[in-house]
Formats: sequence, C-alpha cells, structure tokens
Amino acid sequence: MGQAEQGNTSIRAPLEGQPDVAKMQHAFNTMMDGIERREDELQTAHDKALQTARVKGEFVANVTHELRTPLNAVLGMMDLLSETRLNARQSEYIDIAKNSGENLLDLIEDILDFSKMESGNMDINLKEIDIQDLAEEVIQLLSTQALSKKLNFGYDIEDNASSRLVSIDISKIRQVLINLLGNAIKFTDSGEVFLRIRFIHGPQPEIEFEVRDTGIGIVEQSQASIFDAFTQADSSTTKAYTGTGLGLTICKQIVELMQGKITLHSIPGQGATFTFSIPVEHICANKNAHAGLSLDEQRHALLITSSVIVRLFTSSAIQANNFLCITTASLRAAQLEITRLDKSNIGFELVIVDEEIYYLHEEEFLPLLSQLASSQGVTVAILVNPYRSLKLDSHRFLTIEKPLLRSSFDQLIDLNDGHPSNIPLRHTIRATSKISAEESNKYILIVDDNRVNQQVAREMLSKLGYRSDIAINGQDALTKAQRNKYDLILMDCNMPIMDGYEATQEIRKLDNYAQLPIIAMSANSSDEDMEKCLLAGMDGSIGKPLRLNKIRDELLNWLSDTQTLNSPESSALVESTLPAEREVLAYDPVVMEDLFEGIGDVVIKMLEAFLEDSPIYIDSLKQALQRGSAKNVRELAHTLKGSASNFGAVNFLETAKIIEHLAQNQQLHQCDIYIEALVDDFNILKRDIEKNILSPLANAENIHQRKHKL
Repeated sequence: MGQAEQGNTSIRAPLEGQPDVAKMQHAFNTMMDGIERREDELQTAHDKALQTARVKGEFVANVTHELRTPLNAVLGMMDLLSETRLNARQSEYIDIAKNSGENLLDLIEDILDFSKMESGNMDINLKEIDIQDLAEEVIQLLSTQALSKKLNFGYDIEDNASSRLVSIDISKIRQVLINLLGNAIKFTDSGEVFLRIRFIHGPQPEIEFEVRDTGIGIVEQSQASIFDAFTQADSSTTKAYTGTGLGLTICKQIVELMQGKITLHSIPGQGATFTFSIPVEHICANKNAHAGLSLDEQRHALLITSSVIVRLFTSSAIQANNFLCITTASLRAAQLEITRLDKSNIGFELVIVDEEIYYLHEEEFLPLLSQLASSQGVTVAILVNPYRSLKLDSHRFLTIEKPLLRSSFDQLIDLNDGHPSNIPLRHTIRATSKISAEESNKYILIVDDNRVNQQVAREMLSKLGYRSDIAINGQDALTKAQRNKYDLILMDCNMPIMDGYEATQEIRKLDNYAQLPIIAMSANSSDEDMEKCLLAGMDGSIGKPLRLNKIRDELLNWLSDTQTLNSPESSALVESTLPAEREVLAYDPVVMEDLFEGIGDVVIKMLEAFLEDSPIYIDSLKQALQRGSAKNVRELAHTLKGSASNFGAVNFLETAKIIEHLAQNQQLHQCDIYIEALVDDFNILKRDIEKNILSPLANAENIHQRKHKL
C-alpha cells in the first residue's frame, strides 16, 4: 500500500491468505490495473498532442513561407509602379494596395513567429551589448510614429546606469520592445509613451524593461486574456485599431523562452504599463561610467518641463555631463529657482525649456531667457517636436529636436563649453547615432539587379546611418537620377537592359552629376575590370562580397569631411574567434560570421531568398543554354556568382564564374558539364546552410556549435 501511495502503479498484491483477504487483494490489483492503463492512455494522448502541435507549427511555417514569396513580388511591383508617372487617383490606389500588402506581410510574419514558438524552433543567441545602444536604436526607429501624434517619447535607464553591459539576445529583446512600444503609440492619442530600464542586482541579476503609456488603458476583465493568441482588448478595439492579436502572445513566449516573465498593470482611461524582466549572467559596469563630482566641481542646469520622460532623461543626460540639474514644472517655479541660486551667487550655465511650457507662457519666457542669455551668458535651449507646427521665429535660442538621445546633449554641452556667444541664431540640434549629423542626410542610390545583393547593401547602409534608394538596373538608375538628388551611387557593373558602365556614362551627362561619386560594386577585381570602370566614369570600386568595414571606409573616403564615424560599433573591426579545426563547409564561415556581425538576423532572410531564387536562375540558365543565348547565359551566371559571393560559397562561385567566362567567349558547347557541377555545388551549399544555419531542429548543444560555424 505504501508504494501505491507513492505513485507506483505497477505494484500488485499477492493472492494469498483467507478468502476475504484474497478478494480484497484481487480488487486492489484490478484497481491498479485500471490506474496503470489510464496513465498509459494519458501519456499516449500527451505525446500525440505534442506531435500534433509540432506538425501544426511546421505546417503554418511552411504555409506562411509560401505566402510571403508571392507577396514580396506583389509589393516589389507596387514599388516599381509607384515610380512611374501616375495621376493623383492612381497614386492613391497604389498607396492603398501597398499598405494593405504590408499589413498582410506583417500578419504573415506574426503567424510565422507564432508558429516557430509553438513548434519550439526559436533559439536564444546571447551577445554582449551596451543597453543604451539598444534603447536608442528602438526609440529612433519608432520616433516618427510617436512624434507625429504629438506624443512625448523617449527612454530612461535608472541609476544612471546607461553604460552597463549585458549579455542578451539582442534581436528578440528588440522585437519585444518594438511590439510593446508600437502598441503603446497606437493606443495613445495624447500624453507620452516611454521605456524605462532597471538593473536588478542579487544572486540572480536581472534586467527589467517597463513600457508605459497614457493611452486608453485596458479594462480589468480583458487583462487576464490579453496575452492569448488572436486576442485584443475587446471587439470595439479590434474595429478601431488594426492588428493581428498575435503581438503580445509572441512577446510573452519570447520572454518566457528567455526564462523571464511579463506582466501588465492598467487603469482604463489612464494608460497601461507592460513590464518584463529577464535573467542575465552578470552586469558589467563600463569603465568610462560617470563617477560623480564634488560639490565645488558641480555646474548648474535648469530644466523646465511637465513631462515625466523628458524630466527623467534630460536630467540624467545633463548630470552625466558633470552638471547638477534642477527640475521645475512651471514658469513660476523656475523664476523662484533662478532667484534662489542668484542670492547664493550661483548661476545657471544651461536653461532647458520644454516647448509645451515655453509656448504657453512665451510672453513671459522670452524676456526672462533673453536677459539670462545676454547678461549672464546662459545657454538657452528649447526642446521641440519637429512635427508640431509652432512658430520658432520669435526667439533666438537653441532648439533641440526630439526624440531626445544622448548625442543631443553631447552636442549641447560641446556648444556651451565652446563660445556660447558664437552659436548661430536659432541653431537646431538633432540627435545622431551611427554617423555625424551632416553625414546622416546623405542619400545613396544602390543599383543592382540581384535581390540578395540589394538587401545586403541596403541593410549595411542603414546600419551605418545612411538613407538609401534602390534601382534594379542601369536604365532604372538613370531614371531615378533624373528625378532625385543623390550624394553617391553604388553601381553594379553587369545588369540586364542597361549595364553599369553605360548607366554611368549616361548619368555623367546629367546636370549636377559630373562630379557625383559613382562606386562600382563588382565581384571582378582584376586590373582590366578596374580600368574598364574608370574609363566608364566611375570613381572607385568595392569588391563583392560587400563587407561592413569595406563599405564604411569607402563611403568615408567620398562623403565624410572628418574621415571618422562617431559610432565605435560601426568602426570596430570584427575579429574571428573560429576554432582551428572544423568541418569543411560549402560556404566560408569567416565571411558568414562577418555578415552576421554586419547586419544581424537579416542574413537569415537573405539566405532564404538565395535558396529560393537560385534554382529559378539555374533553370533559366539551362533554358538560355538550350536557346543558344550566350548573353543570357553570361548574365545569369554573373547573377549567381554575385549572390554566392555574399556568403563565401567558393565552389559554387567558381563554377558560375567558369560558365560566365565560357559564355562571354561564345563557348556554350562546353557549358553543359559545368551546369551539372553548378547544380551539385548548389545542393551541397543548400545542405550546409540549412543544416548549420537555418535548421529548425537546433537544440541548446548545436546552437553553440552553429555559432562557430557561422
């Protein structure tokens, strides 16, 4: 009986003793048989349910993958159509179709993420990062949405710990933050939305993220189910605000995958606060963190704002620059603080005013701040939302555009520590991250007919902070150059319709393009090819595959006056940590790791596109060979070679290069054997990529192995 009480369903009583005892023993054995049979049935049902969930997840993943492929083509064609001459009504139709397609693509991506979580195919990839960099990246990404709604939007890291380094899964934390902050912006029509980050020390250190808004809030009866799939607060909300109802479900699953937890606190009509925390191995303090100043070293700044996030962030940023920041929420309180410090023979070096308060009392603020600036040399700055249509001509002060980032106040301090009297009237400070303020306005045209190459170039330029546009061939580049003003063109050399050489010659004939830097992007690096580029009118060349440090250095050479970028991240060279011995792969692990370091998880989508597109190109190559079209064979082989070069697929690349060479020399009769070899090389390359990078069956052990195979 004791063993049965402990859960041992296999125990049986021996049939012995008196008849009455034997009957009881038989009844006990019958009961245990039933219990054991029921447990077996439950285990079988449990295993079947798990298998069904896995199959369902894989099915959804496959379906969403197949849906995304034609939808990408639809959106691409819409983009191209929008570049043609359209009347106002046609443009409106195109915009509606594009927005609908993008919403559908978002839904597909949400379902794909959801299915990955359901089938257990999402992995954790830890990487050390300064948490401030991640916060500022997310804030900048969503700032247009928030500021266009006239919301105060920003972030704060408690305890002045903005230089703390942590090891987290950057892409997944970013995904959760973008989802939570995006929801907060969507459901908030006035007030503010902000992110707060805390470091929780202890035996198990944690990092806590809090997303708070002053929006419509969530009623109590809906809060319990808000994290359920395909759920929104209520039916009326579903009609008023579009969405899949999957975002919060995915957030919860990602947080729990990282052994964290997510909670919600909300009061209807007052807003909502989502908080999630994840454990970290340790929290490293940056050696350059601000150590504080003695009282006699402190300088004084006055901040006037009624916004919580503006107060938190600005005071922290100012104090990090060796200032004591005094904060008030009204004009009257500010006047009292100025008087109080004046009696102690202490003056303010900086006075920072939020625009909402300034323009509410402009008639009183203007003479007060003008007097401080003229007689005491105080640097005065007004925090402004660039999307507000407020008059800025009535004052002669600095303006700092929101969103507020650390670089905004670094610029302010630099101006103040220089010669405040020499500051240009109504000078505007804009935050910078990857590059300088001047460079951030540079507009670069990418000319390439290969979708993978386009994505590589665009993501690298985005990471470096440049704006970019894409042309799919030389003729398209010429058309766009006539319509737009670019600061530099990255030109592929071999393209259909019009190649890069002819396109360069035609662009040079346009007004204001004679001196424009045109840089070749070519996998051919011979002296003859370089000379051909120069003769066509190009200024330089970047070899394929593109690498972040190479493209950064080339652009600095042509676009930057300072020859340096501000971001240590963008200027640091990636060092390989590959082990000495490894299996031979069809791609170059060093090149692949460099690519992941350069543009992150976008590489996954690039690889998927490459594996989808290459068989189509190979089939087209076979058909071109059957038709005897040497020109098409050469172009297709060149395209395949360019795609493979991004991943260091040497065998595939070299085979494509031979086919290109044979076609160029009209030796098509020799191409058959090499096309067969190309198919074999692709199959091996596909196997290695799927096995080591895209495999959905990765477990905790081979994740570590895969990290060293990239």
